[in-house]
Amino acid sequence: MCYRELRFTKNTACGHLTFQGDTYIDCSARDCNLSTSHPSTCGSPVRPCNCRRYYGQPQRLITQEVLVLNFKFGLVLIRHLLYSQLPGTCPKCPQ
Repeated sequence: MCYRELRFTKNTACGHLTFQGDTYIDCSARDCNLSTSHPSTCGSPVRPCNCRRYYGQPQRLITQEVLVLNFKFGLVLIRHLLYSQLPGTCPKCPQ
């Protein structure tokens, strides 16, 4: 069954995940309508194709962990370019 790989970056300070993209994974099964191996001649006007037409559960991958640390005065010790907001926060944290 075809599925998607979802890629996330995890902010280790708050635990939030930020979506980075997805990839389509082909199962190569002939009875999966989403697969490139599915024959284009499957089915007919009398008996339409009833092959699977849905994705399986996506696989979630954390491709990077971002550590954001602060000094007592709010200066950033380590900061990743993806997070240009307040030090120690990610886009999902309340401001």
